Amino acid sequence: MEDSNAHKDHPLPAVPESDGPADAADSPVLETAGPSITKVEAGSRSWEEELMGGFKALQEEVRTGFAGILKEFREKLAFDGFKEEQIDRLHAELQTYKKDVIARSTQPLLQGIIRLHDDIGKVATALRDKPAEELTPKRFFRAIEGFVDDIELLLSQHGVETFRVPGEDFNPNRQTAVRTIPHAEHSLTGRIAHRLRPGFTQGEALLQRERVIVYSLSAKSAPQVGPAPPESTQETEEEIKET
Repeated sequence: MEDSNAHKDHPLPAVPESDGPADAADSPVLETAGPSITKVEAGSRSWEEELMGGFKALQEEVRTGFAGILKEFREKLAFDGFKEEQIDRLHAELQTYKKDVIARSTQPLLQGIIRLHDDIGKVATALRDKPAEELTPKRFFRAIEGFVDDIELLLSQHGVETFRVPGEDFNPNRQTAVRTIPHAEHSLTGRIAHRLRPGFTQGEALLQRERVIVYSLSAKSAPQVGPAPPESTQETEEEIKET
């Protein structure tokens, strides 16, 4: 009851009457909403500008990067072309140098061979002009031995030396057995029967082994003591001369 009386003592304020619709400017709701809409529209325009600015910056970076790559690619092509030209030039110079070295190193040898050719021609002409009775085998073989000496001298001028292996035992590392002579004596097996031609070396390099004839054990011959019969020795000497 007391509460009812309290409300009666304090009545609610009266709302003023209006003859027409309320003005939008006077509305508290519109006053609050108006500035918010303007702020959103301004923010939208700023976001679009930032997006376009970022796109333009990205486009510029791509263009700049592509230009840099294209520049490096062109420089690489130019460098490769220059390098290829240098390689071709160096190769041509190397080939020319090799030809010059070979020519300089072989020229003395060629000159020596030419001199030997002239000497052989002179000896052949001299022997041809001799009377038949003076053309003895001794004179002929002496001329041949002179040519052998000239060739060995020419080879020695270019570092090629002749050698003969010392001793009478066959050395397969330094000698080549052209043929063997069967023999019944065990003590002669593997020993040198005849020396045919010397070997050749150039410094430490072995160019050709010494060529020899070696005794071998004959399975068909009966054991015997002493040298072979004269007939066998004579046949061997004939084979040596033919060799």
